[in-house]
Amino acid sequence: MRKFLAGAAIIALSLPALGQGGPAPADSYTPAPVSALAQRALDACPGLMARTEVAIANGHQSYFYDSDCDCMARSIDYASWDEASASYSGPKMPESDAFIIIGALASAPTIEDAFADIDENVSDTGFAVTSACYEK
Repeated sequence: MRKFLAGAAIIALSLPALGQGGPAPADSYTPAPVSALAQRALDACPGLMARTEVAIANGHQSYFYDSDCDCMARSIDYASWDEASASYSGPKMPESDAFIIIGALASAPTIEDAFADIDENVSDTGFAVTSACYEK
């Protein structure tokens, strides 16, 4: 009887811990941390997508999605493609390009306008980095 009571007590004490859940599934996704500049760009995405949705409601045709804005914002932290090593180990975009991206995402009327502004104004290195967002 004592063994039964001891076993029941152990089970009863472990139930609250079982209710707390286990570790995250192996296939869960946690985005990589970003720099302060990339975070400013990410913070501009909800507003840009809201402006794009208003434009769509008024007949604008959109070809980009929230994930494209996210990609553009995160590209601030990415390295460019290096042909010699065939990897993304080339130079990162200049800080001036990061500010162009932040400004475009924060103020353009649609995501298409933001991307056009970015494409027209970033340096060659910045364009090489952001072009990964278009090559899906």
